[in-house]
Amino acid sequence: MFFLFLLFFVFCGFRYGVGWDYFNYANTIKNGGWRIERTEFLVRQLNIFCENHGYAQFFFVATSFFIILLFFLMFYLDSRAPVISVFVFLCIPTFFLNSLVLIRYFMAVSAVFLSLHFGYKKQYIPYFALLLVAFLCHRASVFGLITVPFVLLKKEFSFKTNLILFITCFVLGTVVGSFSLFSSVFSFFADTSLFGELFESGEQYVQDTGGANFSKTPYVFALINLINLFTFHKNNQNESDPLLGHYVTMYNIGCSLMFLLSFNAIFANRLSLFFTIFLTLIVPFYKKNTLPQMALYAICLFVFFYELTIKASHPLFIGRQNCWLPYMMNFSF
Repeated sequence: MFFLFLLFFVFCGFRYGVGWDYFNYANTIKNGGWRIERTEFLVRQLNIFCENHGYAQFFFVATSFFIILLFFLMFYLDSRAPVISVFVFLCIPTFFLNSLVLIRYFMAVSAVFLSLHFGYKKQYIPYFALLLVAFLCHRASVFGLITVPFVLLKKEFSFKTNLILFITCFVLGTVVGSFSLFSSVFSFFADTSLFGELFESGEQYVQDTGGANFSKTPYVFALINLINLFTFHKNNQNESDPLLGHYVTMYNIGCSLMFLLSFNAIFANRLSLFFTIFLTLIVPFYKKNTLPQMALYAICLFVFFYELTIKASHPLFIGRQNCWLPYMMNFSF
């Protein structure tokens, strides 16, 4: 695992021009001003340090170390097969490849993810400390508070509850439509909540989307969710790891959010990441079934390489395949 950690860290930390926001972050550090002030506390301190010392590349080194370390710690501590968890993390585009783009956001996701290791062990001080760290990296991590009742009560949803939740959110998101509902909710909390600024940003984001088209990607996550629910609902209490039911519940919540927030694919995918990341801990439980296991690995590899072949344009990436290729490195500070 140490070798894998080192490989991922070097690959991510010393990248150059990889990720849509790479040059935005680099220019923010070089130019300073309000762009730095608008970021959350921990990221702001790192930006100020890099600006004062003229080390723009150090921002990517530090954030990559933070993100990869926290994810790998969770895999090492809680995964039945850590290498398989790393494999799933690498291959699912919304996980690893997304972490090269959504830097602040994945700092928060990794902190919330690792916090559950301590929460399930009733070690509440490091659990809430990591939730606080997540909030100081990105305000959207307030949605990580959804995990609190499951930690304090040490209960997961039953198969029936999970299924009802998923079907309800699926219907609300794809048939009824949840755009107006969330617009009203964000508007209400923007005026009354202690997190008014966060909800005000959410309200503006929702309004700006105007009910944008729903991506097809969540249907893949939904299929995996149903396979998880029907595969593990009968035997999860007989498994050697009693937390399997919690992982399945967390992933189901993520998939449910994907469809409930389906008025905008970006909004849905980002907020659900705090929960869909638990797929990395679920997949190792398929080791007993050789054929499904190999099929799943093949699908993961196909999805990973397919994502890399997608052509995408951006004003800062003229003449390139996408924001990942060609991959370049920078070892100068």
